[in-house]
Amino acid sequence: MAALPSLLSLKLNSSLKPLLTTPLWMTLGLSLPQLLPLTFLCNDVFHALAGLIPWKAYGPDEVPPIVLKNCASVLPPCLAKLFQECQLTSTFPFCWKFAYI
Repeated sequence: MAALPSLLSLKLNSSLKPLLTTPLWMTLGLSLPQLLPLTFLCNDVFHALAGLIPWKAYGPDEVPPIVLKNCASVLPPCLAKLFQECQLTSTFPFCWKFAYI
């Protein structure tokens, strides 16, 4: 009797394994899903910079949040364009891939 559950388990595992290791979109024969392009607006960047907490620690770029917050009126056009270009080309600066944890 103990062999039946074991055999059933083996059969289920062998039939489900391709479903568990292959992405669903590939299993269904679909093409790679495409993300909709994001739009970075100056106003959104301004509010993100203006909302920074000045006394928080800074990241690997070593730019203190107080500097970004104080420059929130002049940085958004440049940063919005930079973010937009990075997203459109799928190219991001290597230093952006680091974080202090």
